[in-house]
Amino acid sequence: MTKEPNDRTLQLPESLSGIQLPLLAGGGIAVLVGVIAGLMSPNGVSHSLHAYLTAFTFCLTISLGAMFFVIIQHLSRAGWSASVRRVAEIIMAVIPLMAILFLPIVVYVLFFDHGALYPWNAEGWGELTPANHEKAKILNPVAYLITSVVVLAVWTVIVRYFWTNSCKQDETGDIALTAKMQRWSGPATFGFALSVSAAAFVWIMSLDPLWFSTMFGVYLFAGSMVSFFALMCSSIYFLQQRGVLVDEINEEHFHDLGKYTFGFIVFWAYIAFSQYMLIWYANIPEETIWFLHRQGDGLEGWSLVSLSLVLMHWLIPFFAVMSRHMRRWPKWMACWGVYILAMHYVDMYWVIMPEAGHENHLVFGGAMGLISSLLCVAGMFALFVGVMLRIGSGIPLVAAKDPRLPQALQFENI
Repeated sequence: MTKEPNDRTLQLPESLSGIQLPLLAGGGIAVLVGVIAGLMSPNGVSHSLHAYLTAFTFCLTISLGAMFFVIIQHLSRAGWSASVRRVAEIIMAVIPLMAILFLPIVVYVLFFDHGALYPWNAEGWGELTPANHEKAKILNPVAYLITSVVVLAVWTVIVRYFWTNSCKQDETGDIALTAKMQRWSGPATFGFALSVSAAAFVWIMSLDPLWFSTMFGVYLFAGSMVSFFALMCSSIYFLQQRGVLVDEINEEHFHDLGKYTFGFIVFWAYIAFSQYMLIWYANIPEETIWFLHRQGDGLEGWSLVSLSLVLMHWLIPFFAVMSRHMRRWPKWMACWGVYILAMHYVDMYWVIMPEAGHENHLVFGGAMGLISSLLCVAGMFALFVGVMLRIGSGIPLVAAKDPRLPQALQFENI
């Protein structure tokens, strides 16, 4: 039997409402202090910018994973997910915050950057070699601005469309809204795929402007999905421990969320290996240089981080969530969700931070560099969670009048 949208067991606990402001204020201060600390590291401005971009990418990818999940649930007419989809919609709805947090990067690139963040923005870079000259046609501040505006606009439109219609259905119970969201989920899928690839290429891959990989957008997407499902499992368990969504989400739903987590861990590893293997096999200098910056002589520096990703981002969680019985244990999946989120940050750190300075091969950029990175990601994630709580306040945490909700409540895995 479904509950009314205003039922307290479907609402965010009042105890969480009081921590929204501390999270937002504390997060903003932590990010600011982190950026300042980065200026005192050996790589100075470069480390500060890269640490900020790493924290931003970590949080952004979680929301992108949520967006894709919401789109695909409508596209596939999924019934089992009707009771968990609202949590994903809340995570997805943080995208406008990420657009605001990206503004400092855009402003810096347009007016202040002289190669500290993006080498292609240094004066005379495009004239160094014929390859630089060709790349400069698409790697320049104007193209960067246009790409950023278009990408963020596409994401905002998708978020607003699905979020507005889902919340409207809670009020009206209009079944036609389900068909409406399903009808536009196909075009939204194409928009998502193109925009995520564009953002991956321009925002992150161009940190090393001469490197290229057609698989990099998929690599970022795979990490997005892994981190999203990790946060989903952790968030839902956290809410259930406070008496919310206890009847609406059970071990059957955790089993499916666990299967997605397991599947995308494998997919992430497959894409990571495929990208590395093809570049290693071809052995083209323009392609191999990116990986050479992430491996050293012996088990030290970035080489150790690279190996740790193989072991700790793939192998350990692979066996941890492979068992059917473990996936049906909410506490187990929640704990591993926290672990996988931490490893996703290490992955984003490994992707972005080596470009802050190749000459000294410092993984953390010294003590101040480490403090900078930790404060940036802690502050950014605090902002992320604070806005999530803000969005989730006063609305039901399930799509209470979704016509497929009864199917979700009766869902059982085969």
